[in-house]
Amino acid sequence: MVEIVRPQEVLGRSTIESIQSGLYYGTQATVRSLVNAVTQRHFAADKPVVIGTGGFGRLFEDEQLFDAFLPELSLIGLRRAVNLSVTS
Repeated sequence: MVEIVRPQEVLGRSTIESIQSGLYYGTQATVRSLVNAVTQRHFAADKPVVIGTGGFGRLFEDEQLFDAFLPELSLIGLRRAVNLSVTS
């Protein structure tokens, strides 16, 4: 088990540092790639608003991956859905 953190270096000097680097930079590259692909295919000239969610999204706040970061957005949506079903 390793702690999920932003590594000091891209190349780790140990197995743990290498796993942490792979998790961090692999996720960063995946998010950038997905945002670019979705933007090109579905938003033409418009730039979508990208919102980071979840606790680990905070790791990427300085990477300019998101236009906004709302860690509890999923929970807010679930609460609204429950409230809609209760009042309907």
